[in-house]
Parts: sequence; structure tokens; C-alpha cells
Amino acid sequence: LTAADFRATGGKASIERLDSWRHLSESVERDVVLCSMKGPLELNELQLAKSLGVSRTVTHRILLQLQSLGLIEKVKYSSWEVVPLDGKRLNQLYEARRQLEPFMVERASRRMPREDLVGYLARLNDAEERYPDIPGTLLDALEHDLHHDVLQMGENREIFTMLRRTRPILLVSKHLLGASVAMPLEDPFFADHRRVFEAMLSERHSQAGHALHTHLARSEAKVQERLKAFH
Repeated sequence: LTAADFRATGGKASIERLDSWRHLSESVERDVVLCSMKGPLELNELQLAKSLGVSRTVTHRILLQLQSLGLIEKVKYSSWEVVPLDGKRLNQLYEARRQLEPFMVERASRRMPREDLVGYLARLNDAEERYPDIPGTLLDALEHDLHHDVLQMGENREIFTMLRRTRPILLVSKHLLGASVAMPLEDPFFADHRRVFEAMLSERHSQAGHALHTHLARSEAKVQERLKAFH
């Protein structure tokens, strides 16, 4: 492209940068999550690049993203290992969440704009009214509201980075519900999330943390069941 090419558009041209690895990462993430529930497996970076028809640079970005989520670990030059997600690891990840997330939500409760909390509640109520006729991606977005956006407002970057390693728990439901496993008949988490948001709205900070701790204790049993159903 030259300056003349841009002048020919009458000054209305623009350039949009596209990270191609992000376009592919969702499908690779799904495959890796499903593999992780089957046991330890090797993932070859070169073979992945050939399979996707992209450069090693693209696949390396994808793999680094998956590594940050605790889904894979580097074992040698071009090979990675899928970290198995069994019942024991699931329990350990939940233990970490029960220690860290209530603390972060209490901090966030003192900082969250009221309009954001009202928006989260409105989206939750709308999904509950339409459930179970909603896509699994919407459930994942609702989980993201509380377990990512709200926790980020806790403003402790180190703890927030630690919690990224527990992301596989949410990915199990994201990639199973509505696909390999049917949507549960009962309320998956709407009531629990509502208790947390309502406590935050009424500025009952410690109660918001306690409500989140209770929610995580209930959630573990459900996810363990999903893991068994998948097997």
C-alpha cells in the first residue's frame, strides 16, 4: 500500500489489526479441555501448526494462552503436555478459589459502580427467565461477570493472576453444557450469583464474600458430576 492508495479512498480508509491466533484459540481450547478430562496427553506444536494450516508463530501464541490458564505445560522444545483434569485436581482448584475469591469479592464490593451491579443482575434475570433455552456461551458469559469482571475490581493483580490458573473449572462447563452434557434441569447458579450481587448492592461486603464461598462449595459437587457424566 502507498500513500496514493489511501488518497484514492478520499481519506476514509482505515486499518483494522486482526490477531489471527485469537480466531483459532477457541476451537483449540475446546479440544484441549476435552483432552484434559481423558488423562495426560502430548500436544506437538509443529503438528498443531500443520493441522491448522498456520505458522508456528500463531500456534505458539495460542499455546501460551492455554498455558496461562493452566491447561498445558511445556515439556520440551516443540512439545507440550495437556495437564490432566481429574477429580483430585478439580478439588484442589476449588480449594484455591474458596480461599481467594471471597477475599477479592469483598474488596470489589467496596469499589464496584452500582450501575455495573444492576447490569449484571438484569442480565442474570433475563437468562433465568429463558432458561434452559439459552446457549452454553451465555452461561459462560454470566460466569465471567462474577468470576472475572467483579474479581478484577478487587484490585490485587497478583491474586487475580493466581486465579487464572483455576480457569479450567469454568471451561469444563463452558465446553460441556449444551454439547456433550445436557443443560441441567435445575438452576445452575443463578440464585447463588444473585445473592452475591444483592449483598454487594446493599454494601454488605463480608456477606458478599460469604455468599460466594457458599456458592463455590455447591458448585464443586455439580462440576464433579459433569466430569463423571463426560467420562
